[in-house]
Amino acid sequence: MKDIFNSLTAQLKNRNIKDAYCIIVSKYRLYQVIALCRSIEKYVNGHTTSEIFILCMDTETYDILKKIKLTQVTLLQLYDIETNELRLIKKQRRLNEYCWTLKPVLLDFILDRFPSIHRVTHLDVDLYFFNDPRPIFENQGKCSVLLSDHDYPDDVKEHSERMVGKVNSGFVSFIRNENGIACLKWWKIRCIEWCYDRIEPNRFSDQKYLEEAPHLFEGICYIKTHGVNIAPWNEKKYTVSLRNNEICVNNDRLIMYHFGGFRLRNKNEYSLALDGHNEPIALIYEPYTQALREAISDVEKVDSRFNAYLVEEKYKKNDRIFKFNGKTVLQQEGDCFYATIVSDRYICKAITMYKSLARHSKSFHLFMLCTDEVAYKMINSMNLKKVTCIMLDEVEDRDLLSIKSRRTKTEYSWTLKPALLHYIMTHYSTAQYYAMIDSDLFFFADPIKIFNEAPQASLYLTDHYNSKRFQHYYNKSGKINSGFVGCKNNETALAAVEWWKSRCIAWCFNRFDQVKKLYGDQRHLETWPKLFSNVHIVRSKGAHVAPWNIEGYQLSERDGKLYVNDQRIVLYHFSGFGIYSPREFSLSWFNRVEDQVVNSIYLPYIKTLTKVIEEVKELYPDFEAGFVKRGDYPEQHYYKT
Repeated sequence: MKDIFNSLTAQLKNRNIKDAYCIIVSKYRLYQVIALCRSIEKYVNGHTTSEIFILCMDTETYDILKKIKLTQVTLLQLYDIETNELRLIKKQRRLNEYCWTLKPVLLDFILDRFPSIHRVTHLDVDLYFFNDPRPIFENQGKCSVLLSDHDYPDDVKEHSERMVGKVNSGFVSFIRNENGIACLKWWKIRCIEWCYDRIEPNRFSDQKYLEEAPHLFEGICYIKTHGVNIAPWNEKKYTVSLRNNEICVNNDRLIMYHFGGFRLRNKNEYSLALDGHNEPIALIYEPYTQALREAISDVEKVDSRFNAYLVEEKYKKNDRIFKFNGKTVLQQEGDCFYATIVSDRYICKAITMYKSLARHSKSFHLFMLCTDEVAYKMINSMNLKKVTCIMLDEVEDRDLLSIKSRRTKTEYSWTLKPALLHYIMTHYSTAQYYAMIDSDLFFFADPIKIFNEAPQASLYLTDHYNSKRFQHYYNKSGKINSGFVGCKNNETALAAVEWWKSRCIAWCFNRFDQVKKLYGDQRHLETWPKLFSNVHIVRSKGAHVAPWNIEGYQLSERDGKLYVNDQRIVLYHFSGFGIYSPREFSLSWFNRVEDQVVNSIYLPYIKTLTKVIEEVKELYPDFEAGFVKRGDYPEQHYYKT
């Protein structure tokens, strides 16, 4: 064993290693240690003199990590550092207590065995880096020991510090100097003497000892760098946002988040085990869960039988369960978040709609609720940059499931519209505006124009503006069209969407009830101006052009932009548009479309749609779900390219 460490020492000296990050991991946190190491690799490795030392608490962990590609990592096993005294202690302590005991033991071992190393830093396995940690050390160069303050909110600070301490031991750093080594050895002795998962006067686990250190040694400092050790117990003190593509807390870059209480239940779900844990912040949890999914996939490749999901019964009973969304969503402050519903029949239309939105809008994200696995798989495989796919069971709750069997597919999709909008508003909370949009829309300008018409409004509704021939539909399908329903990010809008959701669960059918003024999901919206404040009915005729109003407008084109009655067309609603084949279409079952409208509006749509169909067919040659047969679909205007 001595020869092994002599060889390692020589290698680290040749690489001029000065800094060591030390992590202790058992099989139950294997996925998290991979995610943590890769976050370090992203920001640290390759341009600093650092090494990660991982102490594996079991051979299974050691064997798998040997096969996983982690850069600048040295793996250690228990027998490398255990003494007879520690082996005796191990029999008296639970696994988590023994891991805590070994924190200072491992740090002291690294400084002792590798004399070239100047600094050792312990990292809890449930940490994750969002930025370069070097400023933490550079800002406090004269300190021998760096401690992390729990940074509790004022309302729980006194009680929490009395119970578990002021210091959080998830990130503790020691310099190789007289004070640093003396403090580390003192902490090691204390932890060997007593380290349990219970609260006693002046001690709890390994960490309550550390608040005594500033009174016993010189050069003990609390970390001053902002954005460090943000965690569930203090996150409510901070506002999380994205600025210049960096996640920020209170305008400072987020460097490190401590995912305390996070437990993997399976490859698609996690639970939050801490009492009082806030709802997961999507901007922080999405990148982390994505990193975990990648780690899970890599482990499955090297050992398909390995399973290190939740085992503790006390966490299995926890009912705060959350699903992975599978794709990182970077939420830029001021973004517009759009939501649409997609089945296998609407895949090509939905992607076409997305491409038009991406062409005209710089600051947006589109959430697609996929009502079947085909849509989810296919859209994910298209690698659409600003799209997050959501599975149906992520949105469905008990109320939705209770009425699902009593609605047709179309009716249930309509019922889901306010439910999806409510889900996005509550799970992705940094957008400035939200909108529920139908998947058969096509954008000719940035829809921010709709919101800019009345920036102080809370809710945005689009009138059908029916042409003379369609006037009688006001008494059937209503004044408002639900193909575009917009909201501002405020309490009024959220309350209105929640109300809409409840009304659609109660009644949402594909029939006209002219007495009760009901039709699908949309006639409920006529009540909003009476029930809620700051409801804006969009004035611009170009905000929602469609087959039911286009013949009442004068269409023109200037400088490559389309106008109706001198108002810029923002979107066209291709309601009634059918696809027979990649080159054959029914433009409308409403009526025959005028040549000027075909050339100016329908051809740009068909051009994009045709290209999307080609892209989809290239990946899935047998895909036919979006096509209909002639004769099975109302046809007023057959068109072939």
